[in-house]
This record gives sequence, structure tokens and C-alpha cells, in this order.
Amino acid sequence: MHVKGSLAGAYGDKRGKLEQANGGTIFLHEVGEIDAVDAGVAAPLFGKREVRPVGSDNLHRRVDARVVAATDRDLDA
Repeated sequence: MHVKGSLAGAYGDKRGKLEQANGGTIFLHEVGEIDAVDAGVAAPLFGKREVRPVGSDNLHRRVDARVVAATDRDLDA
């Protein structure tokens, strides 16, 4: 998700996957494949239930979506 002018080729605002799932469900397949850095970025996002588009100053957007995740990995290991 980004706002117009925030990236090369960003000619308009674009909603991210979580914002597109607002009011519905997003399915994360093979969540065990996510590296620690990306998981650390995503964890607060799910707790706050809001996103901030790339390039926006303080424009937080509220998101109400159910997150379903699956993996065949042993996450405790």
C-alpha cells in the first residue's frame, strides 16, 4: 500500500492486501516461511488493527479483517 508519489511509478494511491480484506478474511499460507524481521513488522499491525501507507505522514487507516494463517512447520522449533 502506498500513496501517490511515495515510490517510483506510484501515480496514485494503492490499497494493500490487508486493507482490501477489510470486513472479510485474509489467509496467510505458509506463515512458517516468514522471516523474523517480517514477522516483527507484522505482529504490531495485527494487534493495532491499523495500517499506514508508504509515503503517508500520519494517515493511519483502520482495518477490520480476520486473519487465518497456516503452516506445516513446527513453529516451536
